[in-house]
Amino acid sequence: MNITLTINGAEHTYTTPQTIKKLVEDTINTALNNQGNTQDGTPLGIAVALNDTVLPRNQWAHTTANHHDRLEIITAVQGG
Repeated sequence: MNITLTINGAEHTYTTPQTIKKLVEDTINTALNNQGNTQDGTPLGIAVALNDTVLPRNQWAHTTANHHDRLEIITAVQGG
């Protein structure tokens, strides 16, 4: 069964279950450790909302997205 997710307003279809960590990595094109930081431990200015609830980054590696889940992956930027 395919898994359809909405990520930042766009539909994506997967053939296998995906962790939130993997979805974030794919979105930002950067590998993360299981604490949700870069491989060298550098924290990123990223937040994830899963179905309108903020998901702590230490849960990203252990949370699998379900069919029809909605994710918002938000990146902080400097400037103004």
